[in-house]
Amino acid sequence: MAAYGGHTSICKYLGEELQADAVCQTSEGLTPLHLAVIQHHDETVEYMVSSFPQGLDSRANGGETALHVGVLTNKDVHLLRILLKGGCKVGEKMYDGENVYQVAVKSGREAGVQRLLHRVLSMGDSYQKAFPGLDERASGMSLIKFACMGMHKEMELMLLEGADIDAMQPGAGTA
Repeated sequence: MAAYGGHTSICKYLGEELQADAVCQTSEGLTPLHLAVIQHHDETVEYMVSSFPQGLDSRANGGETALHVGVLTNKDVHLLRILLKGGCKVGEKMYDGENVYQVAVKSGREAGVQRLLHRVLSMGDSYQKAFPGLDERASGMSLIKFACMGMHKEMELMLLEGADIDAMQPGAGTA
């Protein structure tokens, strides 16, 4: 319930101090990570992804990973990026055979979400390959880099996600 309520400090205590099972499941097969995703608790999701990566592959009773649940329950691109950067795979299929991208299209998720998932899937299901060298602290420089590479859809996606066009590149001026 700590993850469901977004109580990251309690999740840390349970996981680190008490060595609680971070991939325990409800009767529906939902793990604490699934529950934090459903409730849009970004900070708790980040903690669970970084501290308990074994939970990324956990499946609910219908075969849904945390990324499937994220696509089905919210439109928060930032939360999906946390899961993707942590290692969630777009190509993972639910028991009905649909991968995360197919779920996004079928459920009518916004174009930015669909493009993000499609790009990651088309680049070997790797967020790092899909967005090489993307440093969020230097999103202005990343936008310029994408523009020079002709990656206009990626630029649009970054801007939709709130990229800071004035962000500093380490050791450089503003973009």
